[in-house]
Amino acid sequence: MNTQLLDVLFQTAGDAFFIAEANTGRIIEANRRAEELTGYDRSELIEMHQSQLHPLQMVDQYRAIFAKHARGDLMLAASVQIVRKDGAVVPVEIQGSAFEFEGRRLVFGIFRDVSDRDLLHRRLEQSERRNRTIAEFAPISIVVHCNGRVVFSNERAMRDLGARTVNDLLGLNVLDFVHPEDLQRVNERIRKIMIEKGSVPMLEERLKRLNGEYFNAEVHATAIEWDGMPSVMVAFQDIDDRARRRNYREAMLQLLQKAFRHVDTEATLRELVRVHAERANAFASLLTIKQDDGLIVRADHDAPDELIRLTEEAGVDRNASPSAFALVNETSIFVDCIEKLPIDERFRKRLSDLSITSCWSYPVRDREGGSIGSLTVYLSDSRMPDDEELEALEQASYLTSVFMDRSDLLDENYRLSQVARQTREGVILTDKDRKVVYVNQAFTDVTGYTLKDVAGKNLRTIMHGPATNMATAQFMKQRLNEIRGFDCRIFNYRKTGEGFWNDLRIDPMFDRTGTHVGFIGLQTDVTEEMDARARLEKTLEEADEASKARSEFLSIISHEIRTPLNSISGIVHLLSDRNRSEDQTEELDILKKSAERLQILVSDILDFGQMDAGRLSFQNQPFSFPRLIGQLCESFEPAFTHTPVQFEHYIDPAIPEGLSADPARIRQVYYHLLSNAQKFTVTGSVRLEIKMADDTGSHVVIESVLTDTGTGMSQTVISRIFEPFFRAESTATGQPNGAGLGLTIAKRILEYYDGDITVESRPHDGSTFRFRMKIEKTNESGGTLVSMPHLKNARVLIVEDYEANILITRKFLELWDIQVDQAYNGEEALHKVKNGQYDLILMDLHMPVMDGYEATRQIRTFNNQIPIVALTASAQSEVQDRIKEVGMNDLIVKPFHPAELNKKISAFLKNR
Repeated sequence: MNTQLLDVLFQTAGDAFFIAEANTGRIIEANRRAEELTGYDRSELIEMHQSQLHPLQMVDQYRAIFAKHARGDLMLAASVQIVRKDGAVVPVEIQGSAFEFEGRRLVFGIFRDVSDRDLLHRRLEQSERRNRTIAEFAPISIVVHCNGRVVFSNERAMRDLGARTVNDLLGLNVLDFVHPEDLQRVNERIRKIMIEKGSVPMLEERLKRLNGEYFNAEVHATAIEWDGMPSVMVAFQDIDDRARRRNYREAMLQLLQKAFRHVDTEATLRELVRVHAERANAFASLLTIKQDDGLIVRADHDAPDELIRLTEEAGVDRNASPSAFALVNETSIFVDCIEKLPIDERFRKRLSDLSITSCWSYPVRDREGGSIGSLTVYLSDSRMPDDEELEALEQASYLTSVFMDRSDLLDENYRLSQVARQTREGVILTDKDRKVVYVNQAFTDVTGYTLKDVAGKNLRTIMHGPATNMATAQFMKQRLNEIRGFDCRIFNYRKTGEGFWNDLRIDPMFDRTGTHVGFIGLQTDVTEEMDARARLEKTLEEADEASKARSEFLSIISHEIRTPLNSISGIVHLLSDRNRSEDQTEELDILKKSAERLQILVSDILDFGQMDAGRLSFQNQPFSFPRLIGQLCESFEPAFTHTPVQFEHYIDPAIPEGLSADPARIRQVYYHLLSNAQKFTVTGSVRLEIKMADDTGSHVVIESVLTDTGTGMSQTVISRIFEPFFRAESTATGQPNGAGLGLTIAKRILEYYDGDITVESRPHDGSTFRFRMKIEKTNESGGTLVSMPHLKNARVLIVEDYEANILITRKFLELWDIQVDQAYNGEEALHKVKNGQYDLILMDLHMPVMDGYEATRQIRTFNNQIPIVALTASAQSEVQDRIKEVGMNDLIVKPFHPAELNKKISAFLKNR
């Protein structure tokens, strides 16, 4: 029986197995997967030197690595390349260890093809480079955060969040920019994005600048990879600014109408100043006019009385004030710091006392071009005007001169052309029947149509086309019929036939008697903005797809690795329970170590994929802490047996036998820390001391101290040791070892159990890790593997497509006197359940023909009583949610421990 089981293990394993002579490197045995991986037949592999599998230029290096590990008892773990028979180079991960058999020293090696993983890694790198390019040059604000900390910001986000430099934002908690009332909701949304590796649509949120000022923003977030880490890209746009622009456009339309009708009132001037101040989000705004030999404030918005008084008292001396400077010098002045103003020092100081930081001033000219006044904007933040604000200043200045011009000789056509040409936006005037009577040059520049082309025509018949949204066109028609103003964005066509996105604001016009006489419209070409948004959305979608691909890849890798690993672990457990020789014991120990190492590596990779999503899963169950850690320490003892390192461990007898937590997670913490100590200690000692620090009645606080006399660490290494993927050089190999995830995961597990971990170390002087955790007490001490009377003759259906796993699971069940039936896919299982009687179903999830999810869903349509336990290699938290959704009762993750299988089955069948 032992020979049969070992042959099943060797030949059906998912990885390539090789056995080579330690002294010669000659291969003496290989399995079927080794043939598939290398392209050589077994007969060709036998007698081949192991170095012949590697690239010629690396043969000497690999010979040295092989020889080093063949002489010692250290396990080999490395990433290398092999050359197939057809010449193709394949990246592989190898694990191996030396052992004695019938007087010969041999090396057992496991080779795993990581081509798909490397390909995915390259795809993720390409996706990340694309993400970086878009993030840097996107036309909207972009920040990226990882583990809740900002790791990237583009220039626009820097400005919107009120930072002086991008570095001012890096490292800050992303939640610092969220309104306090929204913290919980936003935090949950971030967790959801990371869990589902997806994105959320554009939503309005209240954000906070560094100065504490709040603003409304349209926010889109998606999960991405950034520097190899799961992160979130947040794209946002200040919609307060958008609202200010919209309000400005509406107000400008009203002012343009008044300008066309030659309305000249103090109220209109005040309105003009207000509109411009709100567009710039100004602290205060002043319209000053030269009168006789002095300067008066003709209109203002939010200007303190003291500022008005100071401006008027300063007079028209060219350096008296910003207003006087622009007026007298007939030139604009823009400064983002009042210290730069070329004016009287006393006036600058008074501005500083008013908490004014920036100042923009623009001259107002008369019809002949002479300066008659100035429009001055004061701001509390430090910034220069953007292009739109510069244009707004120019428009406001010109409209001021139009309103103040009392000349009766100013004819209507001249006024119309002078006002309309002052805006970069297209201006359209129609009669009440919507026939065009006037368009400005900006309209012609955008559309290609001149006034001659469109005069007397309805623009709808000219500028609409195949891609124009008819619902938007109908909306426009309805509002015009109702003689109501409106905003819209519509796809129009230029004279050349080229399409473009058009932002429109249209308002009705009335004469002095209130009679409707026509419509006035402002149009803006926003094609670049829409194209940029489309590119950004496409990039975010691609980033979303990359994240989903990563998650899917992890699920597939989990299944593909854990499935054969379950066979290895199962056979080791079965053979361990039998009488065996000393040689067989040694061989089983090798298999057990390899299986454990593989299992831990796979678990670490998958756990890390879930960790940053906040979904690192924990299962609460009774267990014996002393037994768990005692067995773990015993498993480490052989690694120290033939080395000059003394391994000691002490477990406080005061620690109760029965605790309730996730024993696999607890074991993970100690395994990673002990494994590190072993790797970095070649002489001296490794000592683990575990004590009960506190007993609250319901919980115990366990404190552990792990001390070694290894190579020690510098402060630089200590500062990074808990970072993901950080790997220090192993003493044994002189190379970085492991995946660099163990300590990261251990720290997160300790934090889950209200604990922490600290490190004390110096180079060449060993290390001390201190860590603690708080664990719930229970009266139970965890189950053991036994044959229980209520299991006898129970009928269990195994649904699994991997024959080795069926064999292993069947043998465990038969040891407990359970009757076993099997099905190779969900469809076959469905047929058997309909026509047979079973007490429990063990259901794999990934199978051909019909998977375990669909099979369970269909079984539940006619049988809700039978327990269905997922026996699967897919350990991700999303899988756990899905099995509940389809109606499964529980989950056992491969590779499983027989005691866990025994306990789960017993729980469901105890009342049979």
